[in-house]
This record gives sequence, C-alpha cells and structure tokens, in this order.
Amino acid sequence: MRVEVDDRDNYNPGWKYNHWEVKGVPLRLELGPKDLEAKQIVVRRRDQRGKEHAITVSWADAPRRIPELLEQMQADMLARAQAEAAARRKTVHTWSEFTAALEARCTALMPHCDTSVCEKDIKKRSGEAATVKEEGVSEGDAGEKLTGAAKSLCIPFEQPAGSMEGKMCVGCGQQAKHYTLFGRSY
Repeated sequence: MRVEVDDRDNYNPGWKYNHWEVKGVPLRLELGPKDLEAKQIVVRRRDQRGKEHAITVSWADAPRRIPELLEQMQADMLARAQAEAAARRKTVHTWSEFTAALEARCTALMPHCDTSVCEKDIKKRSGEAATVKEEGVSEGDAGEKLTGAAKSLCIPFEQPAGSMEGKMCVGCGQQAKHYTLFGRSY
C-alpha cells in the first residue's frame, strides 16, 4: 500500500481532492488539527460522494480498517458494474428487438447461426439502419444517436435455458447454433 501526502499550500483542499480522485486514488485520508487532537482520521471513498459517507477511524484501528475498506470498495464497485451490465443485456429473438436494444445502448443476446457471412451481414445491416435513423434526426438530437454497427462480442459460457431446436438466427433466419452477444463499440 502506498501513501501520498499532499501538503502543498498553493492549492485549496477541493482542488487537491479532485486532483487525486482523477488519478484514481481509491481512499482519501483527511487529517486536520481537530483530528490530531482526537487521534483519528477521516476516510473518504472515491466511489461515494457526500459528507454522510465519511468514515472516522481511530489511529489504532486504521491498519485494520483501511484494508477492509478497500476490500469493501472493490466488492461494491464490482456489484454495481455487474448490475449495470445485467440491466443493459437484452435477450432478443427478432430484428426489431435487436435494433431496439442497440438504440437503447444495450447489448443483445440473440440466437445466431455462427457463420461469418451472417455476422458480416448483421454488421452491415445494423450500421445502415443506424445511418438511416441518423439522417432523420434533428440538429439538437444529433449527439444522442449512436451510429456504430453491431458486431459479435462473445458466445457466453452460460446460455439461456432450453434447447436451440426451433430457434432461428436473428440475422439470417437459419437454424441457430447458440446464443451470441452482439453490441456496438463506442
């Protein structure tokens, strides 16, 4: 664990806090005159905002609490990222559901035939569909629309329950081999 002390006098505390947060420092330990008297430090996590999230730790407990806080921060950030990824993954079975998922900035898990010809066609068609929609967008909305073509990202190890029998590829309509995750690269 590395500790940096920012004792520069030419910057105010807010500037210094921002400077280190931008660098990615996970915890900020604040130590002022009152903290010195009370033999404590105030710990703030980079991923939590507001005074209500400040944690006061005694000097004696700091060697134990700091690693615990780092572990908790990692667990919390992972849980948030997994929840966000799950919320942005849509299972689709038609082309219209596929394009709607893309427009909603989601990834699409869909039955796919696993042929490169179909994958290239999906990329071409999804790129053309985005371009056509972009041309009809008003000047003020232009920054909101995404125009990238979709491509296959992976074949997830965990496939949706059930047989692939009768599932047709969203891209070409042939018998699908497995579900594939498609999305846009931004």
